[in-house]
Amino acid sequence: MLACYNRRMRVACINVGTKYDDVYVQRLYNMCLRHLPREFSFTCFTDRRRDLNPAIEQRDCTTWNLEGWWTKLRLFDKNVLNEEFLFLDLDNVIVRDLGPLCDFATASKDASIIGMRDFHYDTFGSTAMLVRPDDITHGIWEAFAKGEGFENLENLGRKYGDQDYIDEYVRSRRIEAHISFWPDEWFLSYKALRKRHAADPSAARDAIEQALMIVFHGKPKQHQLLNRWSNLYLLAFQKPLRLFSYWRFLEREVRQWWQ
Repeated sequence: MLACYNRRMRVACINVGTKYDDVYVQRLYNMCLRHLPREFSFTCFTDRRRDLNPAIEQRDCTTWNLEGWWTKLRLFDKNVLNEEFLFLDLDNVIVRDLGPLCDFATASKDASIIGMRDFHYDTFGSTAMLVRPDDITHGIWEAFAKGEGFENLENLGRKYGDQDYIDEYVRSRRIEAHISFWPDEWFLSYKALRKRHAADPSAARDAIEQALMIVFHGKPKQHQLLNRWSNLYLLAFQKPLRLFSYWRFLEREVRQWWQ
């Protein structure tokens, strides 16, 4: 039996500020209960006590003094988590059994980090990543904590975040051999999938059949999609020419998956 199934898994998420309601943490936990093939411990790093299932461990992160996506980098600090863990962003919707993900992690036993490839840019994606704390992963946090910057980041010509920092750190240290990537087809951008469905519904459905998670980066978020009138209002401003071809796409399915 694969090692992933022989030990309890740690799942971690972060919820700070007011962007995500408590229900996002609770439903991520619920999805893990349904789809992870092994017992797990679930930890939410948060800036305040939240109304969650008692089985969810809540750890205070107010002393981190980090905002937004930069809080993820603190998870590489071995003083915070010193065991293998699966990090999941709150805008992930798990659509089926995560056994293949566990199998892939076990087969990639030499990888310090397994992550996604970003949907838009040639960079590491931190939306779903398995981290095995070691000197490599801790080095990412140490570099950031010391204020180490990278010229390439300043020359990107766009706003950059934790993903870009991780990617540039790996390149600068020439440690690419210690980083692995999940198969691209396992993670779908909801917005890209919606656009594909408008052009080729069959191709979109085939993609969903291969996916493990659908990611709601940007807008709409899950709760906005499920409020059809809120979603309609949002689309009227964002995509007026696609209003009725995009409206309510996957609403029924997400209502079933995200609960």
